[in-house]
Amino acid sequence: MHRSFAMLAVLAAAHTFQPANAVNAVRSEVRTGVRDCQGALPSFEGSLRKRPLAVQNEGTALAFVTCGMEGDNSGIANTSKIFVLLRNIGTATTDVSCTLVDGGVGLFTPLYFPKTISVPVNAMGLTLIQWTAATDNGGVKFLYPAISCGLPPGVGIPATMREYTEDVGA
Repeated sequence: MHRSFAMLAVLAAAHTFQPANAVNAVRSEVRTGVRDCQGALPSFEGSLRKRPLAVQNEGTALAFVTCGMEGDNSGIANTSKIFVLLRNIGTATTDVSCTLVDGGVGLFTPLYFPKTISVPVNAMGLTLIQWTAATDNGGVKFLYPAISCGLPPGVGIPATMREYTEDVGA
């Protein structure tokens, strides 16, 4: 396992340069929860229903979910904003706690950014929890982001979003 991380660090270090004439474009992507989120442990899977439009906690207890996001294999931090959409189809407003974990260089130096937000009952509405490099990380963009959320009963993740820069050449 240590060999894999060492190889990843070597590959990341080998690709950290950018040509002087690089042009960056700002991009955004939306990914459904069912595509990128899963139970953090097998014991949580029994409470989670992976619907086409959300990973929903249909159990009676808190279920932890991990959502993976894309990173740039060049080793250059390029993600400036991260969003998690939450939907509460339960019976009461509830607090949801999520943590953005940025793997950092070579996935060896993780940084943790916890947040808690109140999510009202609204089967048709969405509540947004967000992290930005500017407000949450001193202006430093995120390199290898992932999200961990504790979903109370009735709460689900329909989608995650990120805004990033991409080198599109000269």
